[in-house]
Amino acid sequence: MPGDGGTARQRRLPGATERGSSGSLVARLACVLRQVAGMPDYAGYAEHLRRCHPEASVPSESDYYAVYLRNRYGDGPTRCC
Repeated sequence: MPGDGGTARQRRLPGATERGSSGSLVARLACVLRQVAGMPDYAGYAEHLRRCHPEASVPSESDYYAVYLRNRYGDGPTRCC
């Protein structure tokens, strides 16, 4: 911004990451691929719980996927034969 000596461009939000870094790009790509394949995003869910529902306990990753599979396919077989 004019008049601020360029400091506005240098400020970063807390927890912000560099968008060009390959680690964040790979993580975002993996997240998108999981969503396209119909798989849930545990890291996103855990972050949502921590941010929006701090009183709720965060399940382990294996518990999270077990609940996901049970909700998706039920307790019975997924096909007749």
